[in-house]
Amino acid sequence: MKKFIYIVVITLLMTSSLSIVYAYDNMGYTKYNQNKCVPYSEENVKLYEEKAANEIKIFKDNKTIDTYQPSSVEPNDGTVNIITTSPWTSGITYEDGSKYSNILSNIINISLTISSYFTKTVYNIVKDVALIAFGMRWDEVEVSAPGSAKLMHSYSYIDKLGKVWNSSTREWVLKVDIQKRQWYRHEYASFKGKDGYTHSAAVDYIPTFGYGPIHEESKAYFDDNTFISNTARELYLYNRPTYYDVYTYVGY
Repeated sequence: MKKFIYIVVITLLMTSSLSIVYAYDNMGYTKYNQNKCVPYSEENVKLYEEKAANEIKIFKDNKTIDTYQPSSVEPNDGTVNIITTSPWTSGITYEDGSKYSNILSNIINISLTISSYFTKTVYNIVKDVALIAFGMRWDEVEVSAPGSAKLMHSYSYIDKLGKVWNSSTREWVLKVDIQKRQWYRHEYASFKGKDGYTHSAAVDYIPTFGYGPIHEESKAYFDDNTFISNTARELYLYNRPTYYDVYTYVGY
């Protein structure tokens, strides 16, 4: 069962702007799992990312997110609360390319790519996996034996939410949800070592291990707190529908 962690940071409670962050435990970044790796296509991204988002929404709908602390001074009606969520991910890796040969040296100069954002040769993938996963140097890899390499990516999402305090219902009402999406790379290699053993492993290039995204994209106004605040307040005052601009809908 997914564990919900609730982290609250409240600043300037008496003003019209609050800052609150909440997170889902163990959901920020994907780690390679062979059973959760699918070929990369826009159709697969839509299918698997939306499925994961629906599962997160089902989980979230059964939890109470109480951002008002009774011991604090209650916000005025219409107070805007801008929230940045911690990253969440589907847990799926998308295979962008792979190569296999009965003689590893035949494919080491072939490049694999992740869209237009990242390129790496089979040689560098195998070399890095050997070093990071097994502490092996390239001269310890048997290049005349079979070998393979695979390049993949995953997505993590961060939502910027604009919530407004409703003094009648005593709850925060979501009026704006704008999203950022980050791409992270994953590399897999299998090869024979000169120690006589076959070595297979994947390396996850994610923040957990000190790596940043290979690409980051945001919907318009993600970094514009003024837009989020003004839009949330206006939509609340005029009782209009919530503004969404997201890659994958979660429904906070």
